[in-house]
Amino acid sequence: MTETSFWKTIHEIMAAGGVDAQTTSPAVRRKSRFGYVLAGLGVVAAALWLNYQFRSNPAEEVKTITPVPPTTSAGKLPNDDSTTIPNIAAKPAANSNRAKKEKLNEPPVPVQMSGMLMITSQPLGAVIFLNDSLLRDQLTPTLIQNLAPGEYRLRVEKLGYRSSVQQVTLEPGKTAEVRDLVLEKLPSALLRIRAIPFADIYVDDILEATKAETSAVLVEAGRHFIKLVHSTLGTRLDTINARSAETHLIILDLRKH
Repeated sequence: MTETSFWKTIHEIMAAGGVDAQTTSPAVRRKSRFGYVLAGLGVVAAALWLNYQFRSNPAEEVKTITPVPPTTSAGKLPNDDSTTIPNIAAKPAANSNRAKKEKLNEPPVPVQMSGMLMITSQPLGAVIFLNDSLLRDQLTPTLIQNLAPGEYRLRVEKLGYRSSVQQVTLEPGKTAEVRDLVLEKLPSALLRIRAIPFADIYVDDILEATKAETSAVLVEAGRHFIKLVHSTLGTRLDTINARSAETHLIILDLRKH
């Protein structure tokens, strides 16, 4: 800056501060110039001091935020085997992976497979009991499906024949076979029962007919008990000794006592 431009700037500052270089006396102008010169020197000195402080301590003036480098699942910096950073967020993932591995290592739950039972008999048409439960609509020969594996008590019966009982073992996914089961024929007799009037007919405490007038029952040779039951006439009892290969006619009149 030249001396002329310097004083021109001082005159502009004085005019802005209310000091007119044309109307003010020389003594006043000299004092004002001296004051503004001191103020300008102070500003320059402050600027030089700030510049010195900035150059001597630049790290304190400019602060940069260094981003934290990403870590691996083990909590270490990439390409660094010595530095370990606590990684709290990695622990649940590790626990989750461990739980999944333990679940995969668990033995599979075995699937329970059903078994089947094939039964044939001589003669045909015998009824079947499993664990003393009658299988309805099942007569020999037959294939029984969807049975749980295990031990079963099999009983096969046919009227006029001796019952056959045996233990059967069913294995998962397999078919157990009981073939040509021979039933021994029993000496039998035929009972023809007539009720007057109609009644419930029992033979050896087994209901053979309901509200019927006649019933034919094949029984083993020997003694048997017959009972008729009527809703208003009451009960009538009788006994017969049935002989093998014979037919016995029994007439019971509930109106007579």
